[in-house]
Amino acid sequence: MHKFKEAVDQVQQQVPFNNMTYLFQHAGIETPPALGGNCSHMVERVKELCASERDLVLRSIQAEDYCHEAVVCEDSSGEMFFADPSFYMTELVSLPQLFKKGGRRVRSFPRYLSMWTESKFEPKSSTCFGVKRVLFGHHAMGGYTYDLQHGFNDRAPFHGARNVEIDEMVSERFRYDVLLNGRAGKIYFSPENRRISVGLLGDSRMMVSPENVRAQKLLERICKVSGIDPEELKVYFEIAAGIQTAIFEDLRI
Repeated sequence: MHKFKEAVDQVQQQVPFNNMTYLFQHAGIETPPALGGNCSHMVERVKELCASERDLVLRSIQAEDYCHEAVVCEDSSGEMFFADPSFYMTELVSLPQLFKKGGRRVRSFPRYLSMWTESKFEPKSSTCFGVKRVLFGHHAMGGYTYDLQHGFNDRAPFHGARNVEIDEMVSERFRYDVLLNGRAGKIYFSPENRRISVGLLGDSRMMVSPENVRAQKLLERICKVSGIDPEELKVYFEIAAGIQTAIFEDLRI
């Protein structure tokens, strides 16, 4: 199980999250590793890193609403462990222990001083459990429910295994996230006004424009994690905006 945890940690630290993946898939555009991907992409990267581990069986598991994906690893003893790379959890969750104890809280990134984000697990039935994020101890964020009987999907959604609804691809704001010393470096792009903003979740200065010198340096730090050039990232933001515009135009016909 050490190799699974190592793979999850590596993906969380090195693979950026973005919410443009389905748009690029829709248009048939291949993207560089430095651009990262969505939750499905991060899961696939974990599975690739563990592919040579014969005593581990990794399976993708989709949330009940089909708009999120995580991964379950079964070891040689048959015990199953859950991880969600896009939730940036610091520990794996033993599913037998989760159901036995009636719940679990796991420290997750980002953190701010002594305050952590938490991933809160709660059984909903004998085979279903929910996971939601609690930001810095008080602000509950969106969560997902997983069904161990019907949620497993061994195909690769990142490569287009399922049909994605149009409203899942459309976004008011594009995101590119990486971890920076336990905090979340975030770059946002507005398709409407073509403006970029940048911030550090876990810092009092959440959103600032890259026209500011301090923000420009933060933008460069975020891009340096994956090795993508800031100008190249801007190009992909623009491409995604163009694809989204074309989708809207098709809907009007």
